[in-house]
Order: sequence, then C-alpha cells, then structure tokens
Amino acid sequence: MRDDDFLNADYNDPFQPPAGVRPVRCLHCGEVYPSSEIRWSRRADLWVCKNYDKCGGAGYGMDIHDAERRSDAEAIEDFFGEEKVVNVFCSQCGETYPVDEMHWDPDLEAPRCKNAPKCQGKGFGDLCDGSSPYVGGEVE
Repeated sequence: MRDDDFLNADYNDPFQPPAGVRPVRCLHCGEVYPSSEIRWSRRADLWVCKNYDKCGGAGYGMDIHDAERRSDAEAIEDFFGEEKVVNVFCSQCGETYPVDEMHWDPDLEAPRCKNAPKCQGKGFGDLCDGSSPYVGGEVE
C-alpha cells in the first residue's frame, strides 16, 4: 500500500464529508462533484478534494462546501457549526448585531459584515460570536 492511498478516517473529524451524498464544490479547483468523492488522505492526515494533488483543497466546510444551499440563513448556520450564534461582532467596524443581519457571500463561501461593502469584515478572521460579554456583549 502506498503512503498516498486514501482511507476512511477512524475518528470523528469535524471536516469529514457530510452524512448522505450531496453535490459539493471545491474552492480551489472549482469542480462540483458528489460528496462521496471527498477522500481521506493518510499522507496529509485530513479529508481532501478528489483533486487534492493538483489543487490542495481540503476539509469539508473549509475548502469544500455544499454546491447548493437552500438559504443564506442555512449557509450562515453551517458556517458557525454546532454553536448557536445569536449576535455577531465584526472586528473591522467594531459593530455587534443580530446574526440574521449578516450577508452570505457565495463567491467567498463565507459571511460578510452587514455593513458591506463599506466594511470589509468577512469570515472567521473578522466575524465572531458577539454574544460573549468579552466581545461586544448583548444586542438589545
């Protein structure tokens, strides 16, 4: 068996493919394919795009996303994962606001600040759970 053979992961990886087959798109190569083709790379020790050797796309929910989403609200909920986020804090503009005022940017496959395009806040780097008393506090 070669080192780059693909096997199923033997632990509960948060970036593993979704339960049930659905169309996914890799942000690196842009290809849409069934989620059943997302593979475990023992060499890289992570879930990867079927074209990983050429594109480097890895992780369902990171570089590999559902090709079709039913709504912005569902996309934002998927983005934050298991955590129930009520308020969002944007580090770019310093504003805290309800999560349902956020915009989903399908080109970035990430949420953008409600004040876009004036504010450039986007994704995990700029947007976080604003419900914490340590980050912005409660929105009234």
